[in-house]
Amino acid sequence: MRRALNSLYIGFISILTASPCFAAGTFSGLGLPEYGGVFSGTSQPGVLGVAFNPAAAISDRPTLLFDLGMIGSDYSSNLAGEESVMYKSTDLVPFIAMTLPIGERLGFGLNMGVPYARSGDAGENQSQRFHGIEGGILIMQLDSSLAYTVSDNLTVGAGASLASVRASSVVAIDTGAILFSLFDSEETESLIGEPLMEGTRTLEDSKAIGLGGNIGFRYRSDGGLEATGSYRSQINTTVQGKVLMRPSNVLNLVLEGELQGEVIIPMEAQYSITLPLGSFSLTAEGSWVDWSATSEISATVENMTVVSEDPEFLQLLEYYGLTEPELLGSTQSVGVNGYRDTFPLGARLSWSNSSLDITAGFMFAPNATPDEWVHPGNLDFQSIDYYAGVLQTINNNLSLGYSAAYFDIQDREITNSISNLTATAGTAPSVPSGNGSYSLGLWRVGLSVLYRL
Repeated sequence: MRRALNSLYIGFISILTASPCFAAGTFSGLGLPEYGGVFSGTSQPGVLGVAFNPAAAISDRPTLLFDLGMIGSDYSSNLAGEESVMYKSTDLVPFIAMTLPIGERLGFGLNMGVPYARSGDAGENQSQRFHGIEGGILIMQLDSSLAYTVSDNLTVGAGASLASVRASSVVAIDTGAILFSLFDSEETESLIGEPLMEGTRTLEDSKAIGLGGNIGFRYRSDGGLEATGSYRSQINTTVQGKVLMRPSNVLNLVLEGELQGEVIIPMEAQYSITLPLGSFSLTAEGSWVDWSATSEISATVENMTVVSEDPEFLQLLEYYGLTEPELLGSTQSVGVNGYRDTFPLGARLSWSNSSLDITAGFMFAPNATPDEWVHPGNLDFQSIDYYAGVLQTINNNLSLGYSAAYFDIQDREITNSISNLTATAGTAPSVPSGNGSYSLGLWRVGLSVLYRL
């Protein structure tokens, strides 16, 4: 009994990775120009760069930035032998930042936004229900920065990050496949795919908070060449939530437990080099994201009990002591998602005069999930983000920015999936094969308000 319960709970780990619950949800990310708007980035000074580099917190007067982005997505996937799944979403993503001068050499910065979000609601009867029915993960981050001007050429900075994580998920499970993985017999093999053995796994009310740090520098040569670099530490958080497992949708029987699992926000490095060209400037930007650090996620389920909404059934469970947490104990498991590090690269060209700042550029971002690990619940795409924006100075205090971005996203055709309903935990995703085709369309428009006190 205890061994079976352990196997039933193993699948909860898959929803605690940094991967999307569904690929069609809103997304933004550190390392992409869209976090903070297309005018923001690791190469930018002051309030436009403080989210990426604490050394950018220097400003000559208090400055506020508010950016509101509207992100639209159009997702479709077709698993081999299954009906295709398609859905669209449009979401608003806000961002706010400020910088405050402290004396002649110090500057303080603060910014808050959503560097990572995924959500989806595909329905319980669709063909990909074993990968996800509904759910999402949201990471909000608050950064504080302190910058110091060492000389006319060099500024350094350091800061702290507070991350808040919220996650939920509902997925279908094949209890027959779980029993086969446990006992490997002809009798249990015949239960795989049996409709009466289909149930659900649910994660509710999961929350976590984590702390991290960041450091950075900005250097400008006497000839005007600028170089920047920053490093953000890994943030480890422990998600706590309630888990429920219904072995069969036709039985009034639920296993409940308390989950503690990891959500790791990976470490990251950003860098840029800017070459002045008269009223123009040309910038090369890049980053490294340590996604491989999130490729293994551990979780513990404690205080497991068996409950039922049927009074007679519940009475029977209580009689045999199955509602007592001490009987079932706790279980620990490790899940894997196969993530690898990514190295986004891009460039931007900017032009400015006394009343206008115009910028345009691109950012290439490779995918973090190798083909063999892809399935609808563990999916990302290689993309090239093309963006442009105009920042107009209204008066001495106010500037307004208008921007747009289009993501040229490469479709994924998967033929070598290692996902398997009977896979041993920790070796491959224990979900149906991810073989099939996946596509995602994505665009963003934004409004930025820059106010100087």
